[in-house]
Amino acid sequence: MKERGWQRLYPAYFDLDKTRREGRRVARELAVSKPRLEELAEAVKQLGLEAKVVEGTRYSRCWWGPQGMVLVRRGMRKEELLRMVARAMKEARVKLERGRR
Repeated sequence: MKERGWQRLYPAYFDLDKTRREGRRVARELAVSKPRLEELAEAVKQLGLEAKVVEGTRYSRCWWGPQGMVLVRRGMRKEELLRMVARAMKEARVKLERGRR
């Protein structure tokens, strides 16, 4: 599925349990354990970016499990976008953990 003008973000990009070779695209300090598609979509939404959630798609490095992806309208370099989204996901996890205590 080629979507012109959109960048693909897969949960595996942000997975602390994966290595770079397995598909993680952010630094370990920014990664979270077992990120969910809904969590990724919420982080993109928090940043005010235009996005579409596509369920059932597979990341080529993790082809054995359907995960889905989030398409984000192009507007910045992908590395910059990945860091922003990773920070938003990390902050959301911290808030969630604080709320559980």
